[in-house]
Amino acid sequence: MRDLRRLLAAADSDDWRKAEEAVDELGERLGALSERDAKRATTKLVALSRHKKWEVRRAVARAAVSVRGEALESVVAQLSVDENSWVRDAARRTIARRTERARTNLVKEQHDDLLARWLAEIELSHGARAVETLRRAASKYAELLMREAYHEIVKAVAPLDLVLTNLERELEQKRVDRAASRGHLERAKSRLRLLTAMLTSLRALTTEVVPQFEHEELREVVSEAVALIRERNRKKIKVEIAVAKHLAVELHRVRILQVFTNVLQNALESYDGLDRRPWLRVTATIEGPRVLIQFVDRGCGMSDEALQDVFNLYASKKPDGLGFGLTLARKIIETEHKGSIRLESKSGAGTTVTITLPLEQEAAS
Repeated sequence: MRDLRRLLAAADSDDWRKAEEAVDELGERLGALSERDAKRATTKLVALSRHKKWEVRRAVARAAVSVRGEALESVVAQLSVDENSWVRDAARRTIARRTERARTNLVKEQHDDLLARWLAEIELSHGARAVETLRRAASKYAELLMREAYHEIVKAVAPLDLVLTNLERELEQKRVDRAASRGHLERAKSRLRLLTAMLTSLRALTTEVVPQFEHEELREVVSEAVALIRERNRKKIKVEIAVAKHLAVELHRVRILQVFTNVLQNALESYDGLDRRPWLRVTATIEGPRVLIQFVDRGCGMSDEALQDVFNLYASKKPDGLGFGLTLARKIIETEHKGSIRLESKSGAGTTVTITLPLEQEAAS
């Protein structure tokens, strides 16, 4: 209660920066407040939605993302047409997130109902023991899935944190290098886009995805994946790209980009502990109606045992470091793009990942 009073008082501060910070903190705590306290906080946010400083109004739009109610619904709608573009953008993002959250909750309810029916049918046919065994297996699967998801997300968050730290240091200088700051910002935005795509793809493991196919120049997609890997790693990497210019392939760019970056990252990590500069080569050759893309490294390679389960969800626990990403890569390549992916590797000699994609998706149907 005392903490809430402090936040409400700070929100009325003549210093708009303190008011903005208080609104942000209110937004973080709003969902955990009692009904009475939540009503007080909501009333304050409604009042602050007319604050003279756009920064405070933007904070109100952000704070409303996780809490529903007629008052805040009206406020968000009002802020979505605010005179300030930053406020409008924040409000529209809040509307989009709340819509997505509502849709996700609805899908969850539908899945829960379906799961309950399935378990009832299994119990009727095979008994209660079979249902309990299935529950334990599902719980273990979920635990391992979340662990692997964490591993994938950290790989994207770590370089984002580094870029933001560099930007913070640049802004602390007496004379700010605008070009350098802009470069840090662009890299941060690039990392954020990739992280968003990764999260979407993680959900896609259990969701039917309708790919948005476009004709893309393959060399550009490969070059973008290489650039992302260079940003992510502070190593000197030699990458040879033998892909013809203007070679167009019909694909979903973001999804294929995630596959390529994962394969390249795995190839780079295969040099960990080796006393030589990482070397990677990407080639593409046309074979009839398909293109064959190969990613070659001379890293540590894999044992026959590791190679056998390399596409399994939990294979990243093995020394070679491959796992969740390749599970998703297989889904993207084989299920969504009607292609194929395979690995050839020899311990101590390196790995070759071969991806085959149809040049035209209609021809692959």
